Amino acid sequence: MGIIVWCSFLAAGAGTTFTFAFCDPAMIPLEAVPLFWQSRPAIYAIGFFMFWIMAALSASLTLYMVRTGPKTAERE
Repeated sequence: MGIIVWCSFLAAGAGTTFTFAFCDPAMIPLEAVPLFWQSRPAIYAIGFFMFWIMAALSASLTLYMVRTGPKTAERE
């Protein structure tokens, strides 16, 4: 569990950095988003947690598929 959380945290940090290096949250029209999304720190935090959730789900699915895959002669 710790490996999944830590790896997904690092992936979320990289994804957030890359995304917000090219996308400025201040350019989003204020009419298009809810009131609590209208500050840069809120958008950065929401983006980070969305990346973290997606990376954790991806890592969990990968771990599940590796552990439940077909048995081969090498793994026995």
